[in-house]
Amino acid sequence: MDYFDYRDQSNAFESLAARSVWEPGRVVLGRAEPERVTATKVSGDFFHTLGVQPVYGRSFLEEEEVSGGPNVVMLSCGYWQRRLGSKPDVVGTNITIDNAAYTIVGVMPSGFDYPTGVSLWSPMQPGGPEESGRGNNNFFMIGRLAGGVSLKQAQEQTDVIAARISRAFPKEKGGWSISLVPLHEHFFGNVRPLLVMLVGAATFLLLIACANLSSLLLARSLSRRSEFAVRFALGASLWKVARQLLIESLLLTAGGAGLGLLLAGFCIQAVKASAAGELPRLASIQIDG
Repeated sequence: MDYFDYRDQSNAFESLAARSVWEPGRVVLGRAEPERVTATKVSGDFFHTLGVQPVYGRSFLEEEEVSGGPNVVMLSCGYWQRRLGSKPDVVGTNITIDNAAYTIVGVMPSGFDYPTGVSLWSPMQPGGPEESGRGNNNFFMIGRLAGGVSLKQAQEQTDVIAARISRAFPKEKGGWSISLVPLHEHFFGNVRPLLVMLVGAATFLLLIACANLSSLLLARSLSRRSEFAVRFALGASLWKVARQLLIESLLLTAGGAGLGLLLAGFCIQAVKASAAGELPRLASIQIDG
């Protein structure tokens, strides 16, 4: 597979990993009712390249990436919580996937969802049905640039390797090339300007609402001048009057924030239901503190 050539012949990357393009459904047995989940194969340095580590257990070892290596698997946090009761002692136990026994070696953190919707990760093993042969173009490569190396320099180096592969395997790779794309562009593409515009519009709308509410509160305070004058005449201190106004404002703020969070929760669910497939990483959209 081409990935190994790019990994071994390039020094433009601090780390270079690969993941399967094809994410098949796998049937998991032996844990309550059988369940079909989405699984993918990744290279051993996949998680290191992305800068993420499991919350329990470990990543894949070199001896697990060889042909005929042991069957091991890492679980997503969602699957671990939903099917295994969030038990940290699942590491080292076995589950049956498509009638084969796999050892659980790690559990990924809750915020990790790449590729989107995947529940199980297993290591690539050279010589396997998906990893062998130059005609199998089943993997995406993900790299972390080495220090001081630009995207243009990395592209030039990978172009040289691609040309070398094309000459060595003209039947399978004749005319093939490789294109490096920043990861955020891969995720968001041309949606990013639209998202920035939406955030700007929401911020502008919030500022207008705050200005209008401030004007209303100021007008209400001016209409209560007589009330404040009577309070001062009866011996109320400036702090007591200010405290009353502050408490009134806090009650109004708490009520508005509560209703806003409730409305935001409903709106997020509506967006997820109506925009499926149109927004990148739609499943990860959530209210953030």
